[in-house]
Amino acid sequence: MDAREAYSVKVLSDPFVNGDECYFVQNWIEGNEYGSSIFRMAHGRVERVTFGGSERSPPSVYGGYLYYISSAGGEESLMRMGRMSGPERVATFGKIHKFLPYNDDMLAIVEAKAEAGTLFVAKRQMYRYDTRGGYLRSRKKLVSVKGGRDIVAGDFDVVDFAVSGDDVIVSTTEEDDSTGLHQVYRLISGLSGREKLTGGRGGLATSVGFTPSGEAVFIGHRSGIAPWKQKSVMAADGRVLSGGVNCSLDVITDLFVGGAQGLVTDGSLYTIAHEGGDTYVYDVLARKRLTGRGGMSVRYFHSSGGNLAYILTEPGRPSLLRFGEQEYDPNPGVRGGAEVENFRTGGGGEYWFIHSGSERPTVLSVHGGPHMAYGNCYYIEFNFLAANGFNVVYGNPRGGSSGYGDDFARACVGDWGGGRDFEDVLSFLDDARDRFGLTGKVAITGGSYGGAS
Repeated sequence: MDAREAYSVKVLSDPFVNGDECYFVQNWIEGNEYGSSIFRMAHGRVERVTFGGSERSPPSVYGGYLYYISSAGGEESLMRMGRMSGPERVATFGKIHKFLPYNDDMLAIVEAKAEAGTLFVAKRQMYRYDTRGGYLRSRKKLVSVKGGRDIVAGDFDVVDFAVSGDDVIVSTTEEDDSTGLHQVYRLISGLSGREKLTGGRGGLATSVGFTPSGEAVFIGHRSGIAPWKQKSVMAADGRVLSGGVNCSLDVITDLFVGGAQGLVTDGSLYTIAHEGGDTYVYDVLARKRLTGRGGMSVRYFHSSGGNLAYILTEPGRPSLLRFGEQEYDPNPGVRGGAEVENFRTGGGGEYWFIHSGSERPTVLSVHGGPHMAYGNCYYIEFNFLAANGFNVVYGNPRGGSSGYGDDFARACVGDWGGGRDFEDVLSFLDDARDRFGLTGKVAITGGSYGGAS
C-alpha cells in the first residue's frame, strides 16, 4: 500500500433498512476534503442517490420521503427527498446529531451555530470539552423541528433520545454535567415536562431505547465515574437485560469514520456487543449473536421487518455492507498486504502481528483510550507500514483495554503505565520476537494514552 492507495479507501456507514432496500452513506477523501453521499442497495445493485458530496447519516425513510443531513457553510440542514421530487430543506441548525419522527412532527438533537468570534465568558469549571471544538458555546438540546421549539434544553447536553408511539425518553447530563454522568427521563404533559426514570448518582446512558413491549432501556451502567466499567443494556430500575456481555463499540480503527452504537427494536432488541477483538450484532433479549462468525468488527447496523443490514471491517478488507445475501465492497482492489496473525500471552492480553520479515524493523503500537481496544479490523497505518518493510505488533494490555471484563480493564487503576499494562505491552513484543525470530530494530508508537505512557 502506498499513500495514494491509503487515501483512496472508501468507508461505509449508517445503514437503514426500508423493506427490500438498504440506504447507507459512502464516505471518501478527495484532495484535502472529506466527502459523503447517500447510496441505496436493492436486488444486488448499488446506486448513488444524492450528489452534493456532503450528505450524511442517517438516511431514513419516513412517510415515503428519504430524510438525511446535508452540510454547507458551517451549518447542517435536515433534508427530505421523494422518489419523484428533488431535495427539500426541512430545517437548518448549527449541528444535527439525531432525528426521529414523532406523530406528525420530527424531533431532533441539535446545536445552535456557535459564534466563535464573540467573547466567551466561563461561568463554571467545565467550560470546554474535547471533540466539541473548544469552548462550550452551544449545548445539545432536543427540539421540535416542525414546531420550532425547544423540548429539553439548558446548560447541559441531551445525550440521546428514543420514540415509541407517543412515548419519548431522553438521556441528559443535567444532574451532573461537570463529570458527564447521565440520567434517563420520560417526557410527559405533551412533551412540556419530564419524570426521572433512573436513580442514584448516575453513570452512563449513552443510548436509550424501548423493548418490543415498550419498556424504557438504556446502554450504560449505574457505577458513577468508572471508565473501566463495561456497559450493559439496563432497565430503568437497574435490571441488567444483556447478561454479562459488554454492549459497547470500543474497538478502534483508523478508517476516518467511527462506528455508531445504539439500540434497535425489531421483534426483539438489538445492539452491538464487544468481546476481545470482535464486535457483533447482539440480540439482547435472546442473548445471542446475530452475526455469528468472529474475525471482524461490526461498526453499524439496522434491522427492520426482520431484515438485517450491517457494516463491518476485517483485517483484509476495510469496509463492507452485508444486507441479507447481498454484499457490497466499495474497495474491491484494496486488500491487506500481509496476513494478520492473532496471539494470547500469559497475562491474558491479546495481540496481532503483521510479519514483513524477521530481519526487518518492528513497530510496536499502543492504542489510546485507555479503555478502548484494537481488534479484527483493517488498519490503514499498519498496512502502510507493512507494505514499506516493517513488522507491526499491536494489542490489548490489561488495564488499558475493554472487551475482556471489568477486572481486566481496571488492572492499572492507581498504577497507570507502570504495572500490568506495561508488562503486557512488552510481553507482546517479546512473544512476537520469540515466535518469528525477529532481529531488527524496534520502534514504539501510540495514540493518546498509548503515546503518553
